[in-house]
Amino acid sequence: MEPARRPRARRGAAPLPRPRGSLDGIASNLLTDRLRRLESGGVVERRIGASGAVVYALTPWGAELREPIEALVRWSGPLMATGPRADDAFDPRWLAIALPALLGGARSRHPIDIGVEVRDVLLAATVDRDGAQVAVDPELRPASGRRR
Repeated sequence: MEPARRPRARRGAAPLPRPRGSLDGIASNLLTDRLRRLESGGVVERRIGASGAVVYALTPWGAELREPIEALVRWSGPLMATGPRADDAFDPRWLAIALPALLGGARSRHPIDIGVEVRDVLLAATVDRDGAQVAVDPELRPASGRRR
């Protein structure tokens, strides 16, 4: 990850992680199959990144899924408030999708940085004029400038 001046998540056609990169618990062959299906369905496109690695990005049509998915996240808020049951799977990185949806279009003229640490995973949320963005394990911790 490149050092960031501010912890931010990318918007729109943000690259998804490589299949073997950071999706613990999902077999790489299953993930590859799902990505290929999403690609053939026009939801994502396969690209070669600057480092030569394969990245997947949402197509404009795929990006239209953001609104209904965020609506489902907001709807499920009361269910999430009770916390996971003992048999529920949970990965703190999933909050990177939920937090912007739960902040529901919040904006600020002056950037606000918030750090949330869950199970040794740091999520850095920024709310600014563009809305809310979340970065997982950013290089810099919010408001401290300390490196991880």
